[in-house]
Amino acid sequence: MANSEEAIWAIVEIFGHQTYVGQVKSHLIGSCNFIRVDIPKVDEEPAYTKIFGERAIYSITPVEQATALRLLRHYRPEPVNTYALPAPKFGQSGEDE
Repeated sequence: MANSEEAIWAIVEIFGHQTYVGQVKSHLIGSCNFIRVDIPKVDEEPAYTKIFGERAIYSITPVEQATALRLLRHYRPEPVNTYALPAPKFGQSGEDE
């Protein structure tokens, strides 16, 4: 992938037992190399992007686009872990302040 600017469809397995399916390409931020995975919209689930450091990756398996699109329904981690977000603040009436 380091020699290609073109995205490939792939299954990306991350240490920590997470699997992402999408278009994959190398991504440079400053002088650091990363792997960018663009996960497309599926049904009502919006598209999103994840960027991983090369040491976080267990494996990358290239697949055809049709295969990736079928797999998206089975491998769909949430884009943001909700437990990491602060709790919403509500007023006395239960509505946002």
